[in-house]
Amino acid sequence: MRILVIFIMMFVCQLSFSQGFNVRECKQNINDGSAFQAPLGADGHPCGLIKVRTDNAELKFMGNIVGEVENKTNEYWVYMAQGSRILNVLHPNFLPIQVDFAEYGVDGISSKATYILTLSEQKFKKEKCGLVATVKPETASLYLNDVFIENISGNGFYQLYLPKGDYVCRIEQKGYRPNVQAISVGKCSQNLNVELESIMADLEVKCKTSTAEIYIDGVLKGNGSWKGTILAGEHQIEARLENFESITQSISVAEKESRMIVMPELKRSKGKFFIQSVPSDMPVTIDGYYVGKTPCTVEVESGVHQICCNKQGKFGCSPLNTTENLLQGELKTIELKLTISGYGCEDAYNGKVIAIEGLVDYYFRMNNYEEALYWAKRHPLATQLPQLISEDFNTMLLILYPEKAEAALKSMEKEDMTRKQWGGNWAAMGKAYKYQHKYKDAIRCYLIACERDKLSERINYMSTTWWYEESLGDCYKQEGNYQEAANCYKIILSMRSDNSEYDGMKRVEEKLKELK
Repeated sequence: MRILVIFIMMFVCQLSFSQGFNVRECKQNINDGSAFQAPLGADGHPCGLIKVRTDNAELKFMGNIVGEVENKTNEYWVYMAQGSRILNVLHPNFLPIQVDFAEYGVDGISSKATYILTLSEQKFKKEKCGLVATVKPETASLYLNDVFIENISGNGFYQLYLPKGDYVCRIEQKGYRPNVQAISVGKCSQNLNVELESIMADLEVKCKTSTAEIYIDGVLKGNGSWKGTILAGEHQIEARLENFESITQSISVAEKESRMIVMPELKRSKGKFFIQSVPSDMPVTIDGYYVGKTPCTVEVESGVHQICCNKQGKFGCSPLNTTENLLQGELKTIELKLTISGYGCEDAYNGKVIAIEGLVDYYFRMNNYEEALYWAKRHPLATQLPQLISEDFNTMLLILYPEKAEAALKSMEKEDMTRKQWGGNWAAMGKAYKYQHKYKDAIRCYLIACERDKLSERINYMSTTWWYEESLGDCYKQEGNYQEAANCYKIILSMRSDNSEYDGMKRVEEKLKELK
C-alpha cells in the first residue's frame, strides 16, 4: 500500500510539473470596470471578464465562455458566464492546464466583475525534450497519462515540449481500435506515427422510392440510396419524404460487417379535408372524383389536390374551384362561398316559400328530379309536409314523400270521381318512384297512367313528357324484364308520324337496339 501511495504522489507531481504554463496569480480587480459592458450569458445576466496576462500568442481557451476571446497586447480578454468555476488553457506544444477559480478564493465568476489571471511559461530545451506525433485519422484523440491533449491544428499532428520522464500515450477514435503504448521522453524527442485500424461496418441503404431521404440515426445521408461506413452497434435507419409515411428500421451491425438494407416503397400519408359551403348541400369532387355534399369530411392522401364544388353548376350556383395542399395528418377546413346565378334562386336561398315552390314545380316538370328534390328539402316546412298536406296531392309531397302522395292521390280520386280520368298524376307518381329506384311501384303507377291516357291521344302533343311507355320500358329494363321493355318501346315506334320525329323517336329506337 505504501508503494502504491508513493506511485500516485509521483504521478500527480509529474502531471503538475509537466505543464508548460503555471498560474502565477488569480484574483479579482475591484478597481477595473472593464466588465461593466460585458455581454449577456444564457441566463440573461451580464458575464464576468477574465484578463489572462501572458506574452504567448498561441493560447486557446475552453469553458463556459461567451462570445469571442479578444487577443490584446500581452493579454487575452475572456468573458465567462456568471457562476463559472473552471477555465481550460490550451497550447499546441504544451500540456493543457485547468484553472479552478475556487483554489484561488473565487467561488464562481461574478457578473460585471473583472479578474486578473497571470500565467508564467515553463521553458524547456525544445530540441531535446519533446514528443512529435502524427495520428490517423486526423480526428483521433491523444491522451498522455489520461490527460487529453487538444489538437489545436486539427490536422492530426502534435509537437509537445515535455519534461523528461515516462508517459502512457493513448490514441483513440470511435470506430477504430485504440492504440496504447508507453513512451519515454529523454535526451531526444520521441516520435510517433500511428494509424488506427478501422473496425467500422460497411452499410449500403437503398429505398424503392428514389426521391426518399435516407437518415441514419437522425442524420440525413442522401436521397434514394447511401453507401458508407458506420460504427458497430445499434442504428436507426429511416426513409422520409414529404407527404409520405416514413419507414424506420432498427439494425445491429458487427465490427467490419458488410450489410445492404433495401427499404420498401413509401406510401402516401393521409389527411382530411372538412369542406363546407354557402349555400350548403353542394356536390364536391376532389381530383375529379365525387366525394359527397357539403358539409363533408373527406380523408385523402396528403399533397396538392384540386377541389371543385358544384362542378356542373347546378342548384342555381356557379361552380367554384380551388387548389389546396394537405399536410400529413392535417385536418384542413375549406370554406367556399358560391355565386348564386339562377333565376329566382336568390329569393329561394333567402327562404321565400313561393320561390322555392316555383323551382320545385319547374324542375319536376323538366324531369330534373335531383334539383326538384334539392329545393324541396329547403322548404321551411319540409319536415312537416306529410301532416300539413296529407290530403293534397302536390309536387312538394310527391318529391319528399311519394308513399304519402300516393295515399293522398287515391283519397282525392275517391272524393272526386272525375279525377280518375286523368293519368298525369299517376305518371308523376311513377316518376317519383323511379327516381328512388322503386321500380315495381313505378311500373304499377305508369301502367295506370297508360291505361287512362292513350298514347294515340298523347303523342300529338309532341312532348316526351307524355310518353309514359318510354319510362315504363326503362323500369322494366331495370327489373331485368327485357321483353316487356322492348314491347313498350315498340308501342311508341308504332305510332310514328311526321310530327313525332321531333319527340325523340330516334332515342327510343336506340334503346330498343340495346335490348337486342
